[in-house]
Amino acid sequence: MIAGRFGTSHPEGEIEVPDLVLVPFLAFDRFGYRLGYGGGYYDRTLAALDVPAIGFGFAGQQVDSVPTGPYDVPLKTIVTERGIIRADLPKPL
Repeated sequence: MIAGRFGTSHPEGEIEVPDLVLVPFLAFDRFGYRLGYGGGYYDRTLAALDVPAIGFGFAGQQVDSVPTGPYDVPLKTIVTERGIIRADLPKPL
């Protein structure tokens, strides 16, 4: 591991692409947008990898609407303790 930005560490060497990314969140809406932890790491990763991503958290984290920006990547699937949410609706403007 080598030192990265913000006190993080990351592996050095060949980069492997995962088959799936599990994405945590602080909040999510029915359109698949999520409020993350503020670094934009998951959005940049999802945009670069082009692999399936599944959000996971608790049903109580669902809100009516999450603020979004131009770089936010919506999730198509979110899993909570209450079941699976398919979030393939376009967000209204």
